[in-house]
Parts: sequence; C-alpha cells; structure tokens
Amino acid sequence: MAILFVSALLCSFIHYSTGALCSYNFTLDDLPNSIVGEVASLLAGNLLNEFNECSEISYDGSKVDMWLYTRDGPPTGRNVRDIDTSILKGRKTILTSHGFLCSHNNNLMPELKDAYLKRYDANVIAIDWSAYSKDYYANVYCNLPRIAQTVAQFLCKADYEHNIEIRDLHMVGHSMGGQLAGLIGQETKAQCSKILGRISALDPAGPLYTLRGADSRLDASDAKLVMVIHTNMGILGYVGNCGTVDFYPDFGAIQSGCSIFDSPSSNPLNALLYPAACSHLRAVDYMIESLSSNRFNAKSCLMCTGCIANPMGGSKAVMGEDVTFEKDSCAYYMYINKEAPYAQDYILILGPLRYYAVLSIIPQEVNPLLHFLVSHVASFSALCSYNFTLDDLPNSIVGEVASLLAGNLLNEFNECSEISYDGSKVDMWLYTRDGPPTGRNVRDIDTSILKGRKTILTSHGFLCSHNNNLMPELKDAYLKRYDANVIAIDWSAYSKDYYANVYCNLPRIAQTVAQFLCKADYEHNIEIRDLHMVGHSMGGQLAGLIGQETKAQCSKILGRISALDPAGPLYTLRGADSRLDASDAKLVMVIHTNMGILGYVGNCGTVDFYPDFGAIQSGCSIFDSPSSNPLNALLYPAACSHLRAVDYMIESLSSNRFNAKSCLMCTGCIANPMGGSKAVMGEDVTFEKDSCAYYMYINKEAPYAQGPI
Repeated sequence: MAILFVSALLCSFIHYSTGALCSYNFTLDDLPNSIVGEVASLLAGNLLNEFNECSEISYDGSKVDMWLYTRDGPPTGRNVRDIDTSILKGRKTILTSHGFLCSHNNNLMPELKDAYLKRYDANVIAIDWSAYSKDYYANVYCNLPRIAQTVAQFLCKADYEHNIEIRDLHMVGHSMGGQLAGLIGQETKAQCSKILGRISALDPAGPLYTLRGADSRLDASDAKLVMVIHTNMGILGYVGNCGTVDFYPDFGAIQSGCSIFDSPSSNPLNALLYPAACSHLRAVDYMIESLSSNRFNAKSCLMCTGCIANPMGGSKAVMGEDVTFEKDSCAYYMYINKEAPYAQDYILILGPLRYYAVLSIIPQEVNPLLHFLVSHVASFSALCSYNFTLDDLPNSIVGEVASLLAGNLLNEFNECSEISYDGSKVDMWLYTRDGPPTGRNVRDIDTSILKGRKTILTSHGFLCSHNNNLMPELKDAYLKRYDANVIAIDWSAYSKDYYANVYCNLPRIAQTVAQFLCKADYEHNIEIRDLHMVGHSMGGQLAGLIGQETKAQCSKILGRISALDPAGPLYTLRGADSRLDASDAKLVMVIHTNMGILGYVGNCGTVDFYPDFGAIQSGCSIFDSPSSNPLNALLYPAACSHLRAVDYMIESLSSNRFNAKSCLMCTGCIANPMGGSKAVMGEDVTFEKDSCAYYMYINKEAPYAQGPI
C-alpha cells in the first residue's frame, strides 16, 4: 500500500501537482498550459539539464514588484518601488515571499500579511515575483538569484537613505520564497555589507537545493537569526537543517490532518496529492497562528540530522514569531493538532513508540530520510546478521554511538590524522574450492596461486567482520557459482569503533588494499581490470575508495563494483572523491535497500537498483520482527532492510530473476506508469544505457525475486 501510495502520488504530479501548492483550492486554471509539460519534464529527472542555460534565461528586474501594506494604507497595497521609501521610517518592517507557481495574492500570503498587521503597526512588504514563478522549475531556480539581487538592491538603497535598517528586517518566505530569503541575505552582505536581522523560512524548497552548497541555498549564515519550519521534508521541502534553529512539527514530513483521508477532493488523484501539498502549505498556517498564539512548544530532537523523538528529555523551545530556543540544541520537534488551532500548548512525551507510530502511517518511500537513524539507538544489534547482539561489541561503543546520535557526526573530522592506524591489521582471506575451508591470509602467501581464476573481493560493513554480515554465505555462493578466488577483506580491527573514527580510517584501509592489488597486478598474478569488488554498507563505500586508490597508485581501474546498500551517514552529502561513485570502476552496480536510514540517498553507480523503492523491504516491518523486545522490533525495519541487499546478491548468483523496470526519474526512484526500459539486478546485471535507475517489487521471504515483470 505504501509503495502504491508514493508511486501514484508522484505520478499524479505530472498533471495535478500545481493544484494545491498556492492554496488549498488552487487549480491548474491559474497556470499557463505549457507548465504541465514542463513539470512532467521536471519529474522525469531533467532537473540538472538546464543549468548550463541559466545565463540564457531572460530576466527583467522591473517585473519584480514589492507591495507595501500598512494599517493606515490602501488595502490593495502600494508598489513600494514607485513611492518615496521615507514612508517606511519608524515602523517595524517585514518582507514576505510566495513560492513556486504562486503570487503575493495566494500561497496564504494575504493571510500572513493580515496576521502581521493585526500583531504590529508595521510595514509589510510582499515581494511578488509571479512574473517568473510560473515557469519550468529549473528556470525558476536559475532566476531566483537574480530576483534576490533585485530585492537586495532596493533594500541596500533604502538602508543607505536611512529609511530602513537591514539589520532590523524580518524576511518570511514559503517554499522557494524561503530559499529566496536566504539568497537575499547573501546579496545584502555582498552589495552593501549588511546582514538581515531575521529569516523565517517556511518549509523551504527542497528540489535542486538539498544537495547544494551553502552559497546556493538558504543557510544559517544568511541572517542574524534563521528559523526554519520543516513540514514536508524530502518531498517538496528541504532535507536537513539549514537554519540557526530548525523545527520539525510532526517530525517534518507529513502533517496531522494531511492524510489522503483528509483530502476534501473526490478526485482520487487529488487525494493522493493532498498529503504533500497540504503539509507543504501548513508551514505558513503555523507561522500565521504563532502571531496570535505563543503555544508551539517544542522539545529538542535526539540528533541534529533531521529529527527523531528524544526519549531522554532534552531542552525546550517555542516555534514561530516569538521563537525561543537553547543554544545547545539545533533541532526541535512537536506534535500538531489535525485542525486549527494547530499548537498543542503542551509537550507530549511518548518517545520512540509514538515516533514509529507516525512512521508507520507515512510511506517510507515518500520520505526515507524521515526514518533517518530512528533505530540507531540499538542499531548495531542487527547490522551484521539477523541475530547479532551487543555482546559482540566493546561496551564503549554504546556511548560513542549515543554521541553520534546527538549530532556529533562532524565533530571528529579534524582529528582524522590523529586516529591510530596500522595496515598490518587489515587481513585478506583467500577462499577457493580446493583450499582450506578456514581460508588463507593472502598477505602471507605467494600471490601467484591467484593466477588463472576469476577473483572476487568481498567486504563487510560497520561493526562487522568477514565472519558475519552474511559474508560467509556470499563467499559460499560465489564458490558454488565459479571456480574462483574469493578474497574476503577483514578490517574488523577498525570496524567496531565510533562511526566517525571508522569513517576517517576507511580511506587508509582502501590504501592498504590497493597497495596489495597493485603489487599483485604488477607481478601479473591478477588483473585489476578483471576484479569484482562486492561490499555491503561501509564495505560498499570502501569498494569505491579502493577503486579510487588503484587509479591513484598504479593507474589501474577496477573491473566492477557491486555496492550492497552502501552506507549513507556522512557519505550522502559528500563529494565523489570521498565516497562511492560511478567512476570508481568500469561498472558500478548499486542495490539500495535502506536508503536514507542506514543506506546512501541518491544514485551513485553506473546503474542503481531500488528493490521495493529502496527504503524498507517487504518482510522487514515491525510486525515481521522475530524479537519480543519492543526496541528490537522498532529497529527491525531498518536493520533487516539494510542486510537484505546482501541476501539479494546471494540469491542472484543462483537465479537470474531480479527483473526490474526503469524509474520515472533518476533522483531516487518512483514507479513509471508509462513503461520504460528493463534490466536485471544482481550478478548477471543487464541494463539499458538510456536509464540509470530501476525498481522492482520483492517477495517477503526467499526466494525474493518475483521473476518476469
């Protein structure tokens, strides 16, 4: 049901997505007919294709209007660019901005303006850039910095003439208007060395912005205070923190009262659209309510990457116009009423069980990042096998992972060079059909015995070893299929450590392995160009780093990498030289099974497969958990799904039945109702060069492949 929901939801965007973005009753009649085709192109994965043409897109700053509203002024407003700005003196000034496809006369902007004028005897300047908002998304994205320059020029002039003070301004923007606020803040600093007083970004737009650098999007440095309210993270809204303080009502993805069952439409396509569109617009409603009520009480999240409920308490904050927060926390959550008034006026403490109840309602494929590390409090209990326990780990790891979950992912990076490393502790165990079942450490023997056989290297992941993580089963499957050399890389001496430490040591492990491979290639005992490297989780990232190192050390490129749900934390937002990438081997096949929780988000291979749409796998729900321990049951969906990638690879070695269809778009994967090309996932991978991402449905139990489509 969840899979069908997201497929239908995003497919309906082709013809209906504009239908609720500017108000709860907005229709396609408000748009040029050409937009339908352009939005279809946007959803088909052409987001990045227009970027080289940004300079060629026409722009005229005179078409950007700024409408001034005051308590004593005309209700229709005055275009402030046509009047003497001295009338702005002596009043608090708030600027508002609508979003994509909208104008200052919809998108709840009139209601927001009225709420501000009711609260303050103020200047409210509504920026109207609708001359450019109703265009192909990529064109709007390209024009937004120019619109920011136009507005910043006006503000800098008014500041110079002492009619306003930029440092006292409050800019409130929704969706693309939230991103515009950040760009305006950057422009005032560039044009007149003045910093905006405050930005309130209401579910700032996500598409094209989420993976961009801080100078291309909203960022905490764009004003003295940047408050962000996330209400549709990962669908229409930005994923991750981008403010001084970030709030996640109802955990930031789908808002209470915005389910398909709450849709006022009898049209099933509109009903499928409603959760995303309603949730995206709710951020404006919350800001409006906060102007007359200081009741959006919030609790600090357990971590600062997205937000999960903090069962251990944490600091408190208030979201909205009268924002308050503690400096030791960067992200806050709260529960929301289904109808106005939305604020609950109290903080509900239900911990992980309530959180997972929310998750179970929201399709994992719609926003896998909402689930980000929800199970990590005990995540290591099932990462290496379906029955792995804490008894296999040093006690110190618990505290270190707690620190990781508290948002300290980046704090250890400056200490990478100080982390001890000894390459001799990285073992490489050789298995052959005629060799000892316990294997031989290939670093201790003459590598000439490798000659004449196909060679496969395998690698386990974080917290694991070559003796678990389904690595023995993978090795056996390869030896059953081929009379081959299977070299199991065992870096467990470094895998059972604080995640950031493991992350820092992984490039060194890659250097060690690459040195061995380059030497063996030089001695003609193996050919690097014929090698197949298969890695799970952090082992998938290791495979990419090894490929980079063989190119650097001996100018040889790996033949193939099969990355099985490559690790996501710390890697998803990194550049290609710091993680797995399509250039790391002649062929890089990626299988995504727990995207956004434990696995990498987005394409990173020559071809990327998304079984069950890549987030939570069939047979991996909380109800499928074999454990009676509720925490283990809550953990099970992520841990089971993450490990399933190895199971699928193992099965593919004896069965060529993982038939797949091309995704509708290449950023993640949604079902393609129009057909598309076909492929096969696994050892015998096949795909068409005109498609980069494929999906398939999976059986709950082995055999997992469903066969022909």
